[in-house]
Amino acid sequence: MGLNRIYRNTSGMVRFSAAGGHALRMLPLCAQNGIILRDIKATDLGFEASVRIPDYRKVAGYARKTGTKLHILEKRGWQIWLFQNRRRYGLFAGLLAAAGLLYALSRFIWIIEISGTLENFSSWEIKEQLRQFGLYEGVLASSLTAEDIERGMMVYNDDLAFIAVNIRGSAVEVIVRQRTRTPSKEHDDSTPANVVSLYDGVVRSIEVYTGRGQVQAGDTVRAGDLLISAVAETQNGRSALKHATGKVLIEHEADLSVAVPLNEPIMVPTGGSKTVRFLEVCGREFPVLPYSLGEQEYEVLEREKQLTAFGTALPVVLRTREYRFLTPGRLQRTEREAADLAEEKLLELESAQLSGAEILQRTLTGRVDGNSFLLTAHYLVLEDAALEKDFSIN
Repeated sequence: MGLNRIYRNTSGMVRFSAAGGHALRMLPLCAQNGIILRDIKATDLGFEASVRIPDYRKVAGYARKTGTKLHILEKRGWQIWLFQNRRRYGLFAGLLAAAGLLYALSRFIWIIEISGTLENFSSWEIKEQLRQFGLYEGVLASSLTAEDIERGMMVYNDDLAFIAVNIRGSAVEVIVRQRTRTPSKEHDDSTPANVVSLYDGVVRSIEVYTGRGQVQAGDTVRAGDLLISAVAETQNGRSALKHATGKVLIEHEADLSVAVPLNEPIMVPTGGSKTVRFLEVCGREFPVLPYSLGEQEYEVLEREKQLTAFGTALPVVLRTREYRFLTPGRLQRTEREAADLAEEKLLELESAQLSGAEILQRTLTGRVDGNSFLLTAHYLVLEDAALEKDFSIN
């Protein structure tokens, strides 16, 4: 019902009043000749009704036959609007120019959406890689070939397991999937190699996969000592050179240390800030208003919003940057605060350097050394210390 009314109003309707003569005789005349009168309302001297613009001339003829006077109350529709503005040449020129501009802009790519993630690359970095193969905001859509872009990206980015480029009008959806890597071999089985110890320590267990074991659990070894020999005995009793492999758990000592300054220079917020807004159009950024930051130091907080119209993304990004001004200052820590921070850093160092080891014992020693708090950890760990060492035969 509502859509029909909107259609009638935009396609052209005349609201009129009929009075005098034999006004009511017009109603059956219109019905007999297929003219539809809508929203009929009785008046003291006749009636009011709405009719399509093309049928109004016929209604006027029936009014003359019945001696009825018609009075137009309202006219609606695009035909009426065009007639009323027929001399406004600038308006029509502007409409034509806008339509031409929209058509021209529709032939270019304005929105690039990245679906999926790559572990080592952000969406911005992926877009920069796509730019090398001709895909960027503002490029002519007809100049793009999805297959060429996909082929180029697969060769260029080794992290890609799959990429699909879907071009839909002025928007492009790029679907990426991360490659799952299988562990690569760290050695060439055809090259002879011994297994030697990485550390000084005590052998707690040994598993020989290839070669001949040279130590037993409980033996004390030094770094570089032979653990598994490349010389192995074959089924016929002869000796042959192999690429020795195995797992040898050695209990050994290790030391780690971290230093945290008690007093250090830092940049502290002044409390002042400036917010600047930018519009990014076709990959180019423009400030909404002129701005100046002077020579002050600052940190930047940034957020962005993709502008939309009626739920459709526009090729415009509103980017807001808050510049928070900084001034030189000093951070003073107590010995307790420095010790707590040093222990946090030590745990991070443990995760990086002793991730593959089982920590059997840890002894911490902390002391103030000048302007720093020095934390030293002495460890007793159990770790696979087998190092495959290739050798050549002259």
